Amino acid sequence: MAQKLLSVEWGARKLFTQGGGQVNGWRILVVEDERLVYRVVADALRTAGFPCEVVHRASEVVARLEAKPYDLVILDIRLLDLPGSEVLRQIRERDPHLPVILITAYALDRELEKALAHAPDAVLYKPFEIEALLATVRRLLMRHALPTHAIVSMEARAGAPLTESVSPVSARLVWLSWESNRLVASPERMDDRMLCLQTPSLETAVPPQVCVEWYGEDALYQFRSRVVEHRGGTETDLWLIRQPQVIRRIQRRRYPRIPARGRVALSPVGRIQRSIWGQLVDLSEGGAGALVYEEVGRDTAGMLTIEWETPGGALAFQIEGVVCHMVAGMQAHQPVYRLGIAFREAVPQSVRKALRTLQIERLLAASP
Repeated sequence: MAQKLLSVEWGARKLFTQGGGQVNGWRILVVEDERLVYRVVADALRTAGFPCEVVHRASEVVARLEAKPYDLVILDIRLLDLPGSEVLRQIRERDPHLPVILITAYALDRELEKALAHAPDAVLYKPFEIEALLATVRRLLMRHALPTHAIVSMEARAGAPLTESVSPVSARLVWLSWESNRLVASPERMDDRMLCLQTPSLETAVPPQVCVEWYGEDALYQFRSRVVEHRGGTETDLWLIRQPQVIRRIQRRRYPRIPARGRVALSPVGRIQRSIWGQLVDLSEGGAGALVYEEVGRDTAGMLTIEWETPGGALAFQIEGVVCHMVAGMQAHQPVYRLGIAFREAVPQSVRKALRTLQIERLLAASP
């Protein structure tokens, strides 16, 4: 069966999805006058499932933004006809909330300082890794639609309403899937027996049963249930889905992470360079999160030095790790990079004991 592109309005943003589950169809505008750069960036975006349009002159940007809405702009700070800082100012005057990624080949110079005054969402320095660009694009596009939460089964008593943290109505988006189809929906209302969802108009046969997925406060939830009723409209449809007996919680981390304060240093393997220091933001038995101020590529392996400030005193240890993901952002008008680091060996016993103690204390403190 041919897969049809489906869409649904969510606020001012249009979301698209196709069978197979990849979210695409966002409108991305690339503003770049270097032929090699814009071809590489555009090809990478389209390969990853993000359709984009390219303009080469600053004077074209405002006209494009007036013609149709975009979800993200990738802007080179050095353009032939107008400085990138001025283009960013014009974008912010039109839409203060439109995500913008700045691309620059320079360190902090006067032009970049001017641009930072208009609060870009991220800055990437040439040469940058394509994976870093794509990770930043995904984060900015999904920031307001898909909360970033990391299978456990849990019973839903028949006739009992779901708690707010688990309820699909508390989610921003819900996914319906069956066979090779995957459809984005917005939750409307629910009672103790039925869930009502709104979707784009369906042009295929209505399935007797669907899989429903949504992000709750702590995880991704999923259940299968029967379609009780489907009412088609010109542009949108309403679905009534029977409430489930069992809800599955998906993508729970193997080791729970807890917020942490301290410092972390990464010394990459095989490179003669100084260590990259940053702030420790969370910690688990399996890995750590850190904020650094230099771009670090995905799959960078090295020795980590972690200085963790705990309520019982400071704990310092060294451990081998590898960067699993990197997301670029801004902090106090400076580029900052959030690293997810996986440990390649077990943490010391003292660290494991401190982590488990703090996890228990957090759970007990949250109890009524």
